[in-house]
Amino acid sequence: MIPTLAKPRLDIEIRRATTRDLNGIMEIEEASFTTPWPREVMVNEITANPFSRVMVATHGKEVVSFTICWVINRERHLQNIATAPAWRSRGVARMMMDHLLDEAQRDVPSKVMLEVRELNREARALYSSLGFAQTGRRTGYYSDTGEDAVIMSLNIDEENPGSQE
Repeated sequence: MIPTLAKPRLDIEIRRATTRDLNGIMEIEEASFTTPWPREVMVNEITANPFSRVMVATHGKEVVSFTICWVINRERHLQNIATAPAWRSRGVARMMMDHLLDEAQRDVPSKVMLEVRELNREARALYSSLGFAQTGRRTGYYSDTGEDAVIMSLNIDEENPGSQE
């Protein structure tokens, strides 16, 4: 018997976050970043920031990933994306990005932007595979390490709907 290389189908739901998701979001945030966003900032993003769309990926009742994206007119700025350590390398971040790009396609023409750590090759490869291109750099952007941020963006219009797989 030849083993299959196909990944098992994930039973993941993507939906808008509520304050009930906050503990799961904070667990992922704290496991993922050396300088995590404070809880009160997350609450504000979910409940009060009129530009913010916080989405979660859930497996059953467990929050396994989240995104924070600011939507201003037809531009989306990905502020944060993280996946629980046990769920990494299983396609969940790609699912979250596909969801974000599907929403952006409803606002054609639109633009999606993000900053990513220069040394985060895995994330940069994901974004590139989705059609993002490097459009700039922010020197010393990350205060914890002084690392540069690579600015990546994707313009979505009728001729370039983005490369979503």
